[in-house]
Amino acid sequence: MDKLAFDLGRALFGGTTRHPTEEVTGLGTMVSIFVSNAIILAGIIFFFMIIYAGIQILTAAGQKNAQGMENAKKTLTTSFIGFSLVLGSFFIVRIIEQITALDIL
Repeated sequence: MDKLAFDLGRALFGGTTRHPTEEVTGLGTMVSIFVSNAIILAGIIFFFMIIYAGIQILTAAGQKNAQGMENAKKTLTTSFIGFSLVLGSFFIVRIIEQITALDIL
């Protein structure tokens, strides 16, 4: 029977059988690994922020609380803006990689 688990280190740091920290040879490599995985972390945070804002909206609507509704809308708006910034910067770096033929990430 196939396993449903996966190796997180292999998924995030590539198909290496060695420990992920052995791949880090300097600060530039560490930053490159972090930035290439930042989109995953931002997506996870974005997902939970949407859930949190949704719960805030539901509780504010149930209590007929206008201030709570405004706070929930602000939470939702800032989470969309934050994720858009991370996603946009990721795509800008990818475009620069394609134009200059440099391996940034």
